[in-house]
Amino acid sequence: MDDTAAGLSLDTILARAHPEDRASLQLQLDPLFKDGGSFEFDARFFDDSGNTLNIGGSLMVFQDSHGENIQLIGVCWDKAKFDERDLMLGCSAAVQNHFAVGIFSFDVVNNVPSWNPPMYDLLGYAQGKHVPSVEMMLERIHPEDRDFAKDGLQDVLTMGQPFHYPLRLQTSEGSYAAAELFAQARSGDADRITHVFGGLQLYRREPE
Repeated sequence: MDDTAAGLSLDTILARAHPEDRASLQLQLDPLFKDGGSFEFDARFFDDSGNTLNIGGSLMVFQDSHGENIQLIGVCWDKAKFDERDLMLGCSAAVQNHFAVGIFSFDVVNNVPSWNPPMYDLLGYAQGKHVPSVEMMLERIHPEDRDFAKDGLQDVLTMGQPFHYPLRLQTSEGSYAAAELFAQARSGDADRITHVFGGLQLYRREPE
């Protein structure tokens, strides 16, 4: 909708709802205005060009101590974009699993490490049981490569210098296989490093 100085009324917004969805929205709104509270919805709306948009949203009514409505707050979003994002995240996870790529991140400010599911699988740890850490990752790296990997990660953390290094990673069978470790820093205000993130890839065969 085009911006208007007078603002938009709830009736104007509901008039844009698809006829098949408008009645169900109204059924949820009636008790909301009577008793207060909130509800979430998925509905189709028309834009200015007549195109149909799948909109997700939430509405909340605040009441005073006498039960009088004093404020309606709503938020909505393009549900198709969220669905597309979720689909791409799911596809990305499937690709990472197939190519044995683990992803890690470390929130430097709050001291919070995170791994994606393939990272746990690569290193032989159980998600929900083991708390991810740099030390746990280093344990699975060949002893001859471990110090170099540790120093490289430290350089990323302290100087923001990217790190990319081929190494040997211990497999679930106990043997070592060729792998690559990558890490990079992300900075916030005043160029202060706030996150370190990267990936670990195990080759199914020796890289050419």
